[in-house]
Amino acid sequence: MQLKQHFSVAHPRAKVWDFFGRMEEVTPCMPGASLTEPPTGDAAKFKLNVKLGPIAAAFVGDAQVERHPEDYRGVIRGNARDSRGDSRVKGSVEYALQDESSGSATGVDINVDFTLTGRLAQFSRAGIVNDLAARLTADFARNLESALARQAQSAVPERGAAADEATAAAATAPAPLPPRQNELKAGSLLIRVLWDRIKALFSAIFARR
Repeated sequence: MQLKQHFSVAHPRAKVWDFFGRMEEVTPCMPGASLTEPPTGDAAKFKLNVKLGPIAAAFVGDAQVERHPEDYRGVIRGNARDSRGDSRVKGSVEYALQDESSGSATGVDINVDFTLTGRLAQFSRAGIVNDLAARLTADFARNLESALARQAQSAVPERGAAADEATAAAATAPAPLPPRQNELKAGSLLIRVLWDRIKALFSAIFARR
């Protein structure tokens, strides 16, 4: 199955590109995702917790990352299995960054190509998956925006004695982490998607009267 998504963040492309290269920081921006150990070069081991109604899955797997700085493009290829059941997923995520708003913002195009097998495959109907992907992309974009904003705020220089105190405090304080959600609540997302479709259907019916 193939999916395409687009979102924008209010930060320069070079900054977003650098952040995407730090897997330990960008991974927690995806709801339910985390690294199981520090990345090594262009390889990483990850975990994705998903809950869809009575079905809970904990995907664990490996990912290989390619980055092409000459055109601000990257590809993530991975495969994972559900440690709690028989579901498996294999696929790739390609992203490309474009300048927007005269360089003050960045547009992110994402192309996903994946194959899902096992009990979770019953939920991979194209329309539903596209709607879920759109909502997940929105969540990821919000988390990414927040992480980049915190990073920008921590980089603003302070002046005078207050700056010295802040520098000393920063040296001993833990670095801020991106927002993390331990489990992807796909069930609540699915309910919202279905409700939106029901409202759209009734709107179309009454519009014809």
